[in-house]
Amino acid sequence: MGSVSDLGDVFKALVPVLGDLLGNLAGGSLSPVEPK
Repeated sequence: MGSVSDLGDVFKALVPVLGDLLGNLAGGSLSPVEPK
């Protein structure tokens, strides 16, 4: 796959995306962006 640092970059990229998804599932109250 890649080096440990590559995995870290992937996680850093996924964390805000997962946060947005969880926020939208919770009604968008936890997400700073308005629901799509």
